[in-house]
Amino acid sequence: CEQALALYETALARADATAAEKQRAEGSRADCLFAGRRYPEALEAYRQIAAREPANRDAKILIGRSLLRSGQQTAAVAAFEQLTRSKDALTRTRARALLAIAVEDTEPARAFELRRKVERQSEDRALAAEARWSLAWADLRAGRDEQALLRLEALSDGPNMVPLAEFEPLMRDLMAFDALAKGRAGRA
Repeated sequence: CEQALALYETALARADATAAEKQRAEGSRADCLFAGRRYPEALEAYRQIAAREPANRDAKILIGRSLLRSGQQTAAVAAFEQLTRSKDALTRTRARALLAIAVEDTEPARAFELRRKVERQSEDRALAAEARWSLAWADLRAGRDEQALLRLEALSDGPNMVPLAEFEPLMRDLMAFDALAKGRAGRA
């Protein structure tokens, strides 16, 4: 991406570039900055895109992600919270998933509830599955083994998923390991 940045800068500086070409180059440049872990620069690039394109939900989500990655936790949480009030259901779902990540260390109960909302939504099945996986691990850590198994069973009911019968031995081993790590009797 670093080499591509110079190309994007050149494309943006071209007087004969169309608005659509400049828009694509600006988005690609911002994405490269983010991928290159240049989060403060990516943040500014995404802010410029969002200012010019107020309906661009990806730019708004990436502003929050850039804030979070650059260590601006409070600002990232505020950005995601604002997006959870969006009229667009997919934007709300994505914002809740990212907000859960942002608050999981400081507000684990809130993160759990946010993931439950993501798990129950239907706009993004991949995010629902990711939330279900995270919730299953949270259930395991809290000693709610049966609830964890139910969540994991739901994950096995989709295309390209491992059947639960193949997953159960691993699950029992993981539960026993988790129990030993916590000092309670595990089931093997």
